[in-house]
Amino acid sequence: AREIRDDVATGRTSAVDVCRAYLDRAEAVNATLNAFNLIDPDRALARAAGIDRARAAGDVLGPLAGVPVAIKDNLCTRGVPTTALSRILEHFIADAYVNLIVS
Repeated sequence: AREIRDDVATGRTSAVDVCRAYLDRAEAVNATLNAFNLIDPDRALARAAGIDRARAAGDVLGPLAGVPVAIKDNLCTRGVPTTALSRILEHFIADAYVNLIVS
């Protein structure tokens, strides 16, 4: 995590490139591992692009800026289905969110 953060912070790599690599890996193995209920590449790439813009603007980046994270499906994230793998919650979309700051 530290290496990724340092590489993004120094511009050796971009948060978008890191994000794409991890999205590609998740997509490649998820059919076998079934580790993810939902992968939201548009949201992840938009967030990564924001981190890259902040770095380019000279903003101070947070300690995990550019480090990919996965949110467990029992933690509400605004606008994202949160089911906890329960049929009762299969259509639940949270209007609250996990207060997770990564940039």
